[in-house]
Amino acid sequence: MYQYQSEPNVQSLFLYPIKSCAGIQVDSLNLLSYGPQYDRQFVVVDEKTGEALTQREYPRLCLVRTSFQAPFNRGPRQLNFQVPGVEPFRIPLEREVGEEREAVVWGDVCRGLDEGNVIAEAFSDFLGKRCRLVRYLPKNPRLRMSHTLGATVSISFADAYPILVVSSASLDDLNRRIGGEPLNMNRFRPNVVIGNTAPYAEDQWSAISVGDVLLRGANQCVRCVTTLVDQDTGKLGKEPLRMLKKYRRIPDGVIFARNFIILRHGIIRMGEVVSTP
Repeated sequence: MYQYQSEPNVQSLFLYPIKSCAGIQVDSLNLLSYGPQYDRQFVVVDEKTGEALTQREYPRLCLVRTSFQAPFNRGPRQLNFQVPGVEPFRIPLEREVGEEREAVVWGDVCRGLDEGNVIAEAFSDFLGKRCRLVRYLPKNPRLRMSHTLGATVSISFADAYPILVVSSASLDDLNRRIGGEPLNMNRFRPNVVIGNTAPYAEDQWSAISVGDVLLRGANQCVRCVTTLVDQDTGKLGKEPLRMLKKYRRIPDGVIFARNFIILRHGIIRMGEVVSTP
């Protein structure tokens, strides 16, 4: 029996500036129409086809570390990232002018800004494939039809929805079932981790509110081989998919965490109370 001494609250918050590269734990998320600001703002793409390259095919992308120039809330905002084997890069988070290039994410053809030859060479050498880094442009919105919601959803370079939510109790339960060395939450790449709930409580939340922010529940997140990647080493294992297949299987695959869309924009902060109307 699970007992709680306080209401559900925001336990952790994460941004993933470059799709499939290492994430950043933050104190707050500024939610915009297409998702958390600076989340999946960049994507590595095949130089010829523009197809997004992800940890599904290139698990070593997790070794590209990212950080924000401190202090994050003052002055020109910069993204720092390091591709193994080369000196760190620092690029502005705000830029709307430059050479445009196509990026194809799950069949959606987007037009973004190319981040230049030096960065492209670093990623190409690291992955052993000719590629480019492309920046999302809000002026060229990416829109996807959600069959779950029967509505069009605006997103950046995330897979299908603007924001991913999970309860920490869900991972605790999964780790208990697996046994041995516990898996880190970073394998599941959520934006919002909520504490003080029952395991898999997010499955039942049709909506959640945090301060002024209102989110609407979409589908449960079907998990892929990225969850098998140790985010510290880039090596693949057998869990958690082997265990999830035993008790979290649906016709589309195995599920863990839930996607949401943003109905009312605003800022989510660490420690805030989460309501489930």
